Formats: sequence, C-alpha cells, structure tokens
Amino acid sequence: MAREPRVHLHVGPSDTGDLANPAKSREARSRQSVRGIGAGLMLTWMAAQALAGRATTPPSEPENSTERRNAAIGRQVLVEVWGKGRLELVDDLLAPTYIDHTPRGPEPSTVQGPEGLKQAVTIFRTAFPDLTYRVDVQIARDDLVATRFTAAGTHTGVFQGIQPTGRRVTYTGIDMNRIVDGQIVEAWVSYDALGLLQQIGAIPGQEQPVSDETS
Repeated sequence: MAREPRVHLHVGPSDTGDLANPAKSREARSRQSVRGIGAGLMLTWMAAQALAGRATTPPSEPENSTERRNAAIGRQVLVEVWGKGRLELVDDLLAPTYIDHTPRGPEPSTVQGPEGLKQAVTIFRTAFPDLTYRVDVQIARDDLVATRFTAAGTHTGVFQGIQPTGRRVTYTGIDMNRIVDGQIVEAWVSYDALGLLQQIGAIPGQEQPVSDETS
C-alpha cells in the first residue's frame, strides 16, 4: 500500500536505542536516519529562504489555501506528470516562461517552457516506461514548494546511449518550485543521477538492481 506523504517536518531528540534489544536499536537508528534526512532538507529550505531575503522560521503545515494549492501542484507535476506520463497536464501546471535552473544529464539543453518539460519527461519515460514517483516529504512556504521524492522504474528503453538492461532502478531527489498564480514559473531539481547511471551499468559502481522502494 502506498504511503501518504508527509507535509511537514519534525526533527525530534535523538534515540539512543536499546543495547539489550538489537531489533529496537536498529529501529532507533532507522528513525535517526529519517530525522537526519529531514534536518538536511530543513537546512536546504532555510538557506533558500535566506537567499531570497525571507524569514527562516521552520516550516510546518501549509498556512493558507494558496500554500495548500501550491503543494498540490508540486505533487501533481511529480506523481502525475513524471510518474504517470500525463503530459496533458503540463500546459496548466507550468507557466509559458517556465525554466528549470538545474541542468540534467539526459536533456540536450536547459529545460524551458511546457514543451521543454514534456520532452524531458518523454526521455525518461521512453527509457523507463513504468516509472513511478512517490512524494516522501513536502513543505510549502509563500510561493515556494520543496518536495523530496523517490522514483522507481525498469530500464527497458535506451537511456543516455545505454541499451535496455531490464534492471529495476530506484533514485531519490528534491524538487523545489516557485509558483505564481497557480503555475510553476521556475524550478531547481537535484536527484541521484550518479546512482541511476550506476544501476544501469553506464558507469562503474552498483551492478545489481535495487529494490523498488515505492511499493
């Protein structure tokens, strides 16, 4: 069963574990790892706020209807467009002047406008037709939405010149969008491209397919 995404972050006190109970100790370390991921994303958000001249109050749940709507838009572009290939939604979700400031490997140039995103999605979904996206953590503040995601798919098409391997791949990333009047105007995306290329054998590294974390 798919897990519900968290829409706020909570970084609590660390767990010490239970030396007498290894299973509980492992669970405690797992919780610490998750909190570490949350803290890292929190720092990323606060840095972006500082650069934009905004207050750096730690975000919680979206405070108003606009932030809730923006959060939904951030989920849609990942889960519906990237994860299901619903390109018909792109023209509504993205502004005509949309630009992705973070260059990715597969795209021939900077992704600009709705058509640019459609081409980028097509490149990935041609190589990984069963690609799915899951929202793990999401925070919204003012006109910005930051989303941590997990993606998974099977390499059955050519990707970066690499012939299909049939391997199952999983990668994670963070997508930050600025949304104005209900449309994404710019984005900053960071994902584990190195891990993805290693999983399909494009560069030395992990040779075995990883488990599907989106199930």
